[in-house]
Amino acid sequence: MRIDSHISYDGAEKRLTRLGLTPLFDEVVNIIQQTPIYLQEEKESNGAAFIREHLDNNFTSYGGWIKTQVGGIDWQKTLTHQTSPQPIQVSLGVEIQVSGRSDMVIRDLVHFRNSLRDGAVDVGLIIVPSDRLQKYLPDRTLNLSTAQRYIEQEFHEALQFPLFLVSIEHDGQGPALPKKRTKQ
Repeated sequence: MRIDSHISYDGAEKRLTRLGLTPLFDEVVNIIQQTPIYLQEEKESNGAAFIREHLDNNFTSYGGWIKTQVGGIDWQKTLTHQTSPQPIQVSLGVEIQVSGRSDMVIRDLVHFRNSLRDGAVDVGLIIVPSDRLQKYLPDRTLNLSTAQRYIEQEFHEALQFPLFLVSIEHDGQGPALPKKRTKQ
């Protein structure tokens, strides 16, 4: 996959640089780029969970990323900067919102709010499908425009979070991605 675009809020880019978190941001970019996704380019013809599973697998393979199972940020990694008189730890948190209902991004924003407030992370990043990619996924999945609307119009508090909103795009045409079967 590739990054289609990104939006930063509340000085996230400056904070990323100032705190020395750029290597972790670059790792996220590499993880996205190392997740090849080809899909059927027909409206709502692909399962989104497939993308999520492959991104999760690549975070695991990359090493050092800690996954929260329930009630927290999906992925987090911490760097330690050796400074005097004591080392400083800084963290990047990542939420992957590609397969859930679009309104679930509010939960992700709450996770970031709590983690930022508690000092668990210093900068957050939410991965969402681009507007184009989302057309090929189930109808209730999030896209960049909807995530931006939630942040800028419906959950104003998030404008004060050092946060990146990153949209991803698939690599090209391929077979339909499998859909998860729901319990009947």
